[in-house]
Amino acid sequence: MSSRKAAALEAEVQKLKKNRYNKKCFTCKGGVSSYIATPMWIFVCDTCGGIMRESGFKVRGIAMTSWTEDDVENLKENGNRAGKKLWLKKLDTDTRPLPTTDNQHGIRAFIKEVFVEKKYMRKTKGSNRRSRTKTGSRAEAKSNASVMQAPPSKEKEPKQQQPSFMLEFEEEEGPIEEEKHEPQQEPEM
Repeated sequence: MSSRKAAALEAEVQKLKKNRYNKKCFTCKGGVSSYIATPMWIFVCDTCGGIMRESGFKVRGIAMTSWTEDDVENLKENGNRAGKKLWLKKLDTDTRPLPTTDNQHGIRAFIKEVFVEKKYMRKTKGSNRRSRTKTGSRAEAKSNASVMQAPPSKEKEPKQQQPSFMLEFEEEEGPIEEEKHEPQQEPEM
């Protein structure tokens, strides 16, 4: 790709970032967008981008990525406004407010509720949303949401498969083990 074309695509991404819906982070209150989480194609802040990445989601830095025409088309078709209509359709912010940027535990829980459990997602009936592939062809998909899953944990022989962001909680507290009581022997007389 020519440098002129790359510069034009970068300028288009920056223009999309300045859109009033994309300026602020999708997942928290107040973070300034500096990353894009794919395949949802939403804008997130540094904190949420890091948490999403450690949770196994693909996150790309806005200023550090070479964007393709397909990427820009996906951003135009999606972004935070469309994302809120899909992922947060059933969210009542009076009973479940967005987490703040300094509440990493709250952000982790919210990301799990929204993108893994799909708790607030609008019900879709095999919508015709399309996502461009890197080859430039348009691939039919029920929706980005239907294929979005956190990757499995990379533990060796896990007892129970957990999303990778749950492993951090286990590491902090240590694995829960059943107490082993050895039978006491009575002293011989």
